[in-house]
Amino acid sequence: MRIGILGSGLMGGKLGTLFARAGHDVVFSYSHSQDKLKKLARKAGKTARAGTPADASRDADAVLLAVHWSRLEDVLHQAGDLKGKVIVTCSLPMSENDSTLVIAHASSGAEALAWGVMFVVMPLSGIFYPVESLPTVLQPIALALPTTHAFAALRGLVDGNGLDWAQLGIAAAETVGFAILAGWFLVRSLRIFRRRGLITRFT
Repeated sequence: MRIGILGSGLMGGKLGTLFARAGHDVVFSYSHSQDKLKKLARKAGKTARAGTPADASRDADAVLLAVHWSRLEDVLHQAGDLKGKVIVTCSLPMSENDSTLVIAHASSGAEALAWGVMFVVMPLSGIFYPVESLPTVLQPIALALPTTHAFAALRGLVDGNGLDWAQLGIAAAETVGFAILAGWFLVRSLRIFRRRGLITRFT
C-alpha cells in the first residue's frame, strides 16, 4: 500500500515509520528541513523516502494528515488533488497557541449524527401514536426496534397500569441482539481491512 505522510512531527514521523516497517511504501513530506525528512526515511527503512506534499499524495492509496490545524490550508494546497484517496487525520482543530478549539464549541459531528438517527427512530417507535397506525410495511421494522418496546412498557406506567415487564424484557433482548450484531460487524470489518492491507496490527 502507498501511504503519503503530510506532516513530519511526532505523529506523522512515528506513524509513517510504523507503516514503512510493516512493508508499506511511505513518502514523508512537509517539514521546514529536508534533512529531517531524509533522516526519517532512512530510519523507517527501505520502503520509505522523503518528498514534497505533492510527491506524497500523487500516487498514494491513503494520505495521513498530521499537521497543526493552522497549517492545514497550506499543506492541502501543496498536496494538490486528493480526489479518490483515503484521508486519515490526527489534526485537532486547535488555535495556533493550542489553547482553545477553533470549531465545534457547542456540538460535534457525532452529536449531529446521533440527533439525525433519533429523528428516524422516534417516528417508528410508536412514541406519538400506536405502532398499529403505521403503514403495514413499516410495522415489522418498528417492532424490531428496542425503543418501541421500551416506550410501550413506560406508557403503561404513565397510564397507571404499572410497568409492562414483558415489553421491557423484549426491549432488553433486542438491545443485546443489536449489540452482538454490532460486535460481529466490527470484528468482520477489521478482518476484511487487515486482509486487504488497509490496516495493520503492530506488536
